[in-house]
Amino acid sequence: MLRWTASWARRSKMRVVPEKTQMLVLSHWAPDAIGCTIKMAGKSVTAGDNLNLLGVTLDRMLHFGPHCKKLHELYEVGRARGSATCVS
Repeated sequence: MLRWTASWARRSKMRVVPEKTQMLVLSHWAPDAIGCTIKMAGKSVTAGDNLNLLGVTLDRMLHFGPHCKKLHELYEVGRARGSATCVS
């Protein structure tokens, strides 16, 4: 499957950058992801606890908890600076 993905990316004039590639194991049981690694473009990619996709952070159960926590932290920083009207 990974060879097919890399081949599809090349045909579509895209380049796979292993340093920017993320992997997330979707499971109710956290140990499922321990030691889970794939090779992408000759480099190892290890499963993480969260996945950031277009600025939205998801956890292994596709919950938005990490994303909401990050937004709250940004809001608090803005509030401390006196500019908490907009968070991006």
